Amino acid sequence: MAKIWCALLIGVISALAQSPKSDIVSMMTGRAWETMSETTKLFYLQGVKDGLMIAEYSQPADIRESVVKQVQANGFNPGDYLKELDKLFAERENLNIPLPLAYQYITTKLRGSSTRQELEQMLIELRKAMAK
Repeated sequence: MAKIWCALLIGVISALAQSPKSDIVSMMTGRAWETMSETTKLFYLQGVKDGLMIAEYSQPADIRESVVKQVQANGFNPGDYLKELDKLFAERENLNIPLPLAYQYITTKLRGSSTRQELEQMLIELRKAMAK
């Protein structure tokens, strides 16, 4: 029994001893996006939307609406996000951007409140962060 606990402890320590950037590295990127079928992409995006809804309803009612405004573009559906992500990842220099960060970028773009220069700067920052 002690051997099992020791092996389990070593496994947990090894799993936790990764670099801080490991959360980003383990996320799916544009490279994975390219390999998905359209149906898989839609299921992925619906899952993101469902997860955001779960997060929204886990917040107190007084801040719930502000959370939704931060993470979703009002009036757009997963199909709209799919088209925009396809366009984003068609540019080869964007393939290393993790899907959740690309989703956030697309949300900002679809809101229409950022200038073209602001969006380009955001994209440059994402590319730089993923190049490290």
